Amino acid sequence: MGKLQNLANPLLPNVPRIGTLINCSTQYPFYVLHRHVLHFFLFAIWLFFWSLPAQAQNTSPKPIEITTEFTERKIGHDISILEDPSKQLTFDQVRTPEIAAQYVLSTKDNPNFGFTPSAYWAHFKLNDARSITDANNHDKLYLKLAFAPTDLAELWCADVAGTMAKQRAGDHVPRVEWPTSHREPTFKIEKNTIQCWLRLQTTSALQFPLTLYTEVAFVNMRLLDNSVQAMYFGALLVMLIYNSLIAVTTRSVAYVSYSAFLLSFGIYQSAFFGLGYSLLWRNMVGFADSITLIALSAVGISTLVFTSALLDLSKTAPRWFKFNMVLILIGCISLIFPWVLPYTTVIKIIYLFLPVWAIILLGSGTSLAFRGSRIAKIYLAAWIGFIFSILLVVAMTLGWVPVNVFTTNGHQVGSVIEFVLFSFALADRIKTTQANLLNAQKKIADGLRLSEQELTEKVQERTASLETAKNQAELAQSQTAEALADLKATQSQLIEAERLASLGQLVGGVAHEINNPIGVIRSNSELIAYNISLTMKKVPLFIHSLQKKELDLFQSILEDSLLNKQFLSSKEERQKKKEIKKELEDLLKENSNQIEMIAEQILILRIKPPYKDLFLGLGEAKFVESLNIAQIFINQSNSIGSIEIAVEKSSRVVFALRNYLNTEMHLQRKKVDLIVEIEKALHVYDNYILGKISILKEYPNSLEMMCIPENLLQVWKNIIFNAVQAMYLTEKRMEIKISKENELPERILKMKSSHGSEVSILPISDESEWILVSFLDSGMGIPEDLQEKLFSPFFTTKALGEGIGLGLYISKKIIHEHGGKIFFDSKEGSTEFVIGIPYEKN
Repeated sequence: MGKLQNLANPLLPNVPRIGTLINCSTQYPFYVLHRHVLHFFLFAIWLFFWSLPAQAQNTSPKPIEITTEFTERKIGHDISILEDPSKQLTFDQVRTPEIAAQYVLSTKDNPNFGFTPSAYWAHFKLNDARSITDANNHDKLYLKLAFAPTDLAELWCADVAGTMAKQRAGDHVPRVEWPTSHREPTFKIEKNTIQCWLRLQTTSALQFPLTLYTEVAFVNMRLLDNSVQAMYFGALLVMLIYNSLIAVTTRSVAYVSYSAFLLSFGIYQSAFFGLGYSLLWRNMVGFADSITLIALSAVGISTLVFTSALLDLSKTAPRWFKFNMVLILIGCISLIFPWVLPYTTVIKIIYLFLPVWAIILLGSGTSLAFRGSRIAKIYLAAWIGFIFSILLVVAMTLGWVPVNVFTTNGHQVGSVIEFVLFSFALADRIKTTQANLLNAQKKIADGLRLSEQELTEKVQERTASLETAKNQAELAQSQTAEALADLKATQSQLIEAERLASLGQLVGGVAHEINNPIGVIRSNSELIAYNISLTMKKVPLFIHSLQKKELDLFQSILEDSLLNKQFLSSKEERQKKKEIKKELEDLLKENSNQIEMIAEQILILRIKPPYKDLFLGLGEAKFVESLNIAQIFINQSNSIGSIEIAVEKSSRVVFALRNYLNTEMHLQRKKVDLIVEIEKALHVYDNYILGKISILKEYPNSLEMMCIPENLLQVWKNIIFNAVQAMYLTEKRMEIKISKENELPERILKMKSSHGSEVSILPISDESEWILVSFLDSGMGIPEDLQEKLFSPFFTTKALGEGIGLGLYISKKIIHEHGGKIFFDSKEGSTEFVIGIPYEKN
């Protein structure tokens, strides 16, 4: 009974006021961190004293009244609790009068005993006063233990006839033995049950957050819980994919570490909330203990690395950087602990380092924020809320604060806010880098203008000197030699100026090429964040309001909107809208003023007719609301598609520049299916192609060849992208043909090639054939006077920011490296590119 005596201590009467603590704290050296950080930890200390439990009483619990109005209820005050330090008491023993007299009535909604080596028993009684004539009022009850990290939970229930039934749950119990499939231990209490005994044993914090539900209330609770968890982990997955794509493209340590943080935090959340054991590692009993500890250590390591990279601590705050490195080393060592130490020991070690971790993160952010760093201010705001929510979870786990909706789910809300703020911080860093690049470009341009002026003056001076030298015959020889030397020096300066001018043009082009995708990513990420907030506000309430049949109808609307990407011409859209309005006129006779708006929304969402079943099944209000909710998901899908295109565009620029500068790493040749590679390239531009461009494909089912697939994939993407852009204002048709030939056809030989009008055919062995890949588009065509420059570096007909003129130049280099050639033919209304590559038969 030692634990219960500890819990029963009354609230300390002499807890000092927070203001007094703050005034005293200014006398200590660590106050220099910042008074707001100090206030934060003093508030946590005050919260500990405030949450100490009141005195418990030795008495038997009153029966829980189950009436017809009963739906759900926390039963913490309705149970009596018994501590079993030996863990050896059996079910028969705890019912004996001697042991039963030691039960203590709980005085809290959620009794919490922290980390304890003891097992605990809870006893409660039921009085089911519902009418047995109404079957719906006499269904079974459900008892939920709202703490997923419990190792073992066993429930014995006795009915009026004295029959006993036993159930088991917990993350150390196989999932097949659980009474329900809910993510948290939940038990079924059958009809006529009059009393129950619940035994808990765990290496984590031991607590009794118990809630009793009717069957209908339990189903509604699960539906809402599943919706909330799906939205939260869906948002987390979107953020992970989005930042991982940027990390792969930019190879930024900040984005890589932030992606690692999102992944490890998501794993920790899934383990803590029981989703991992219910969905991911169902057959791995006890695995939640190890993965929770490993994920917590990974969260600490990734956040410290992210802090160093985002704030550039090695330069801006070297002292904090050293602290960071020491803590990262400790975090790496802690990854070994789960394999050699007990769970309770490791979790206490991790919790011991949490305040140090929080001080390092908040201290470095505070230090830079007071120096005026905007990124540090955003970073600090994100971490304060998140660390507070983490400390709440720790306090809840240790039994310092009660278990409720705020303490259980607070860190999810805090993490969402933190993720959004971190995205803003990373975007601000990109914006700052872009501004620095533009300033450097401006300085180069100013230097070029100054050099041009100086060179003009020097040329004028040298020209005057040469004229004077011509008129002075007696000094002609010496002055001519001097003039020639000066002319060579001037010529070198002119060449250097031209090189700098070209460099400035390249920097300007690259800046625009990178700036546009960054703008798209930033605007769409803000739109995603906005739509996520709409989703979290509207969707759970809306779904909760739907009946089963209505939910099926709403899902059909959502599937039509997400899967149907049919492209319609203006004429087809007008005809389609007319048909929709005609059908709606019969349904909306009393609200005819809404027909135009609803018809427009149905047309945008591409919902398949007939609409009468949807309208009658949902009703007018829910039908209109379904369209609005579906529009939110469509906006999310469109934003993610735009981000993928922007990332692909940035990737093409980086690939082109590296290939042009010969800095690309050496890639190995391997055997790949050429057909699969072409389909990969087409898939990149799905948002431009699907439903908008008709594509005729003529090629075999498969065609394997030895090549460097990464380089050839860039060739296919460059040519397809040029074709898609060329067809912007024309009839959109494309033909792709792949064939094998023993020699190049006469038609191909008559086309122009990347070497010019003179086509020289490379020698090919008797064991080889030609693979011919043809791309024919219905674009505007390439003017005759520009065709000779088509494969020159930095030549482009696109506006600034639309391209840097390296696509076809790099494609030519890659095809030549494979021993092949590029042929093309262009006229008004069509352009065809043919790539020929030697192919070994064996």
